[in-house]
Amino acid sequence: MFAIIQRKIKKWFEPKLVLEIKPLKEQIHVGTEYGGYTLPIKLLNENSIYYAVGAGEDISLDIEIANKYNPHVFIFDPTPRAKAHFDTLKENTTKGILTPLYKNYTYPTTPTTFQKINFELLGLWNEKTTMKFFVPANETHVSHSLLNMQSTEKYIEVQVDTLEHLMQERSHQTIDMLKMDIEGAEFAVIDDILDKKLDVKLICLEYHRQGEKPIEKIQESINKLLKNNYIAIQGDKNMLTFSFLRKDVYDRLK
Repeated sequence: MFAIIQRKIKKWFEPKLVLEIKPLKEQIHVGTEYGGYTLPIKLLNENSIYYAVGAGEDISLDIEIANKYNPHVFIFDPTPRAKAHFDTLKENTTKGILTPLYKNYTYPTTPTTFQKINFELLGLWNEKTTMKFFVPANETHVSHSLLNMQSTEKYIEVQVDTLEHLMQERSHQTIDMLKMDIEGAEFAVIDDILDKKLDVKLICLEYHRQGEKPIEKIQESINKLLKNNYIAIQGDKNMLTFSFLRKDVYDRLK
């Protein structure tokens, strides 16, 4: 109980994130409240490339994007349970069975939903290697962590790769939308994307609290995105979820 009180007090006195949100006139929230993000209505089409990194057991965003825009969808997650969730949903769809996700949400899959969706058991990092992927403290949860954010001992070994290499292997020059929910690895990956000047139009991500000064670390990462001409079109400073659109695309769509 005392530790919980300490954490609450520490959080109360933390600095606040500084970020101006500049929404577009035409943007939309896609997916569930928990697993969804905001994107420009006119960003994606049937020729677009969408990378979803970190699937877990809520791929509502990916399914709804596939249905609405029919882009090329690439889902990456090294977690066996995430792959099992995807496979079950795909199998149910072929049988004409609707799959509930939450009490008030059922996946809106159709026979054509999975035509352009690929799932790979692979993690995203700033180098190509094999890493330990630590299980969550509550083993009923699905989200593992490369950085062992919950200080657990159990792990699985997984393959990870850089975004640049993933793009090269698939002959992609541009990513129209990148979604990341990668349990603390986002800091290293964002640095890698910006350092290599990869062509990513929209970055949707959830930040995860890390280290002794988590808000300062998140603020530093956000500042790097802003310095590299990304504009926040949506942000929840409590949930730490954000959508960053590159300025040239923002100017074209505003």
